[in-house]
Amino acid sequence: NRFGYFGYGYPGKPGKIFYSPSSSLFLKKQIFDTVGGFDESYFMYKDDVDLCWRLHLQDYKIEQVPEAIVHHKGGGVSIAKDGTILNPRKIKDKRYIVSVERRYLGERNTIYTLLKNYSSFTLLIIMPIYLLINIGEMLFFLLMMRPKIIKDVYLKSYLYILKNIGMILKKRQIVQRKRKVSDLKILKFMEKKIGKFSAFKAIGIPEIK
Repeated sequence: NRFGYFGYGYPGKPGKIFYSPSSSLFLKKQIFDTVGGFDESYFMYKDDVDLCWRLHLQDYKIEQVPEAIVHHKGGGVSIAKDGTILNPRKIKDKRYIVSVERRYLGERNTIYTLLKNYSSFTLLIIMPIYLLINIGEMLFFLLMMRPKIIKDVYLKSYLYILKNIGMILKKRQIVQRKRKVSDLKILKFMEKKIGKFSAFKAIGIPEIK
């Protein structure tokens, strides 16, 4: 959605979409190279969101093909500190289980993606709302007596952004220099709802291990 959070499932009809997971994205190598490929700074998670965003910025379109079937084990490389491999879905007593590392990388890379791809004007609108959402989440974990999650996910994410702001701004300059399409045209492909709230409603409060 507009806050860099991807949801669950896609409409079952052909048409243009904002984002496709890299596990099911078919893309010509020439186009892949033209937009700069994957950004290795991400390590993993949200790098495909960033790639699709840059495709839109350079006026490429992403089409959904409902007839295509892809089998993908989501979260296959997400490992909890006790060594458990976690799938980010309801896998235990209908609870949503996710690793601290996955949450950290997801949060960190979401902020990075927003800073890199939105125009300055849109950032002035989006980032204050995003920060308020993060503050709400941190207060929730504080009430749940889980201050370590605040430190290992949220504060660590913002510390990474601050430490690497020079690199982020340089990459932002490259992305914005190549921009051919306004945010207004791209926003129409994004979900208008706040994705995290929709996810909480659909799958419940996450258990972070």
